[in-house]
Amino acid sequence: MLIRVVVLFALASCQAKGEAPGAPQAIEVRDASGAVLASIVPGTPCSATIAGAAVDLSGWTADRRPNGTLIAHAGATVARVYGHDATLSVFDAHGVPLLRLDAHQGAVDVADGGRKLLRRAVMSGEVIVVDNPPATVTGTRDVELAALLASPELTAQVRALATCDRTS
Repeated sequence: MLIRVVVLFALASCQAKGEAPGAPQAIEVRDASGAVLASIVPGTPCSATIAGAAVDLSGWTADRRPNGTLIAHAGATVARVYGHDATLSVFDAHGVPLLRLDAHQGAVDVADGGRKLLRRAVMSGEVIVVDNPPATVTGTRDVELAALLASPELTAQVRALATCDRTS
């Protein structure tokens, strides 16, 4: 009986030092050398790090509406993310398209506002591979989320809020 109590105590102690069960897993974008370019940790609040710096989201909001998710800072709209069918678009505050993501057969093509192809993200085993710039995304199987997080054309706050909103 004493041995069972000691073993149970030891197991409980080990679990307490590890990550809490069900804790959100970080979603990370890594370059070819393995350096982290961007990461988010879903949850409330969601936290993000882009280009090695924590993204300050104080004063920022993501408000879901029928016409998309409005991303605002201090009450002023900065961007809108709108998705329908297999397309996700990011617009600036004036409605000008910034990015367009088209999903098809496990891949996402990312184009600029003029529809020029910028990159492609593809599920490959347990990671998502992005071709330009070369990167891998771990911690998610959502290829559109990975493509958004790996898009340096968007500001750090828009990338963070768009991807955090998608995980909630």
